[in-house]
Amino acid sequence: MALRAATEHAQAYPEVTRIVLFSDCSAAVNTIHNPKPRAGQKYAILISRLALEFLDQDPTHSVEIEWCPGHSNIDGNKCADRLAREGA
Repeated sequence: MALRAATEHAQAYPEVTRIVLFSDCSAAVNTIHNPKPRAGQKYAILISRLALEFLDQDPTHSVEIEWCPGHSNIDGNKCADRLAREGA
């Protein structure tokens, strides 16, 4: 999971104060931005918890989760898709 990796990296490198994640899954981004407790939301809950833990560490920390279009030759998107398939 990208946010877990990012927060672990940030813990190893305290100069990291900002995490920006991009996803081409608009449903996932919407769920994370507007979490509602319901079945099947374990990843949204985990992402929210990880983000809050990072934010609570320091008032200068920030986390952004943004949507990006899939299959649009965006740098890193093909690599992210491959890593997601490997993790599934």
